[in-house]
Amino acid sequence: MSQPRALGIIAPQLSGVYFAELLRGIQAVIIHQYPHLICFQGSPEELLKTHLATSQVAGWVIINTAQGIEQLALSGRPTVAIGVQVQEGLCPVVSPDNHIGMQAAVAHLLLIGHRQIAFVGNMTHSDIAQRYAGYLAAYEVQGLPAPTGIQVATPNGMVATRELIERLKHEMGCTAIVGATDETALVLISAIQELGLNIPTDLAVVGFDDIILAQASSPPLTTVRYSIEALGRTAAELLLAKLAGETFTHHTYYVPTSLILRQSCGGRTTHNLRTMHGDSVIEADWQIRLHAELLEQLYSPALPPDPQIAWPDSSILVQGLAASVAGKAPILASSLTQAWRSAVTICGDYVTLSTNWAAL
Repeated sequence: MSQPRALGIIAPQLSGVYFAELLRGIQAVIIHQYPHLICFQGSPEELLKTHLATSQVAGWVIINTAQGIEQLALSGRPTVAIGVQVQEGLCPVVSPDNHIGMQAAVAHLLLIGHRQIAFVGNMTHSDIAQRYAGYLAAYEVQGLPAPTGIQVATPNGMVATRELIERLKHEMGCTAIVGATDETALVLISAIQELGLNIPTDLAVVGFDDIILAQASSPPLTTVRYSIEALGRTAAELLLAKLAGETFTHHTYYVPTSLILRQSCGGRTTHNLRTMHGDSVIEADWQIRLHAELLEQLYSPALPPDPQIAWPDSSILVQGLAASVAGKAPILASSLTQAWRSAVTICGDYVTLSTNWAAL
């Protein structure tokens, strides 16, 4: 019997921008070795009950669903997970660097003077729980007590959202709100404006994900960006490596995140943030400062209006270093290579770029 020539994907939802971007990343990596994908909507547990495609699939990518993942991972087919928490050593997991991304966002709010910052999100999701941990870490690094009682679940409906805003603003004195996702943050923006409040003067708002609507909102949303396609690409690379017999540690591989400053929090570009605050930037924000220096050297002598968008891979180099310093799983070599190549393409002068960055 011939070896399976398909890879399998299991996800609770097989539609929408998020899944489409993941699928694009996965297909780009596996298309020549495994030309077919079999997608199953549901959980690993539900799949195992059906025995669907078990003889056709060489390995599985599990997306945002953990129910039954242990049984599937132990069934004999290589497995990689995206965006879930699994038993240590069970299988490789790929995730946005939720902790670092949210920590950077909250550190910026603290840096520009906010202290009562609310966190709104569904804590039953592992990604959101990691983002909340980053929120707390930003306070801890600065030696500030995190506000109590203003970590709240995502409200259901606009009326509940308006009531939440009233409570956070008037009863708890919040000056900023962090939505655990952009979708949450955009609903918050609508509710804030319906109450006649100004963003960011009355309340600053920050999100996470940098979906298309984040750029088009009024005001444009400050958020944390990561590449959804890179999540899929990294998961596919790890799965192919497992299928090829490579051995490596089954831990979490983080896709870098980047803080995108826009008007919803009185945003400035990373360059302006560093220039305006200079030495007052807290030590925890060394990544922001290094990021700014890299952008300045790349675009010298003049930065474009939004250098982070012009060079979307800019955060990979910084977070690769941060992962190494923190003893975390390293950024994949392919991601680092991609970031370096895109920088050289922008600069057009490998020697000058190497010299300038070496001086940092």
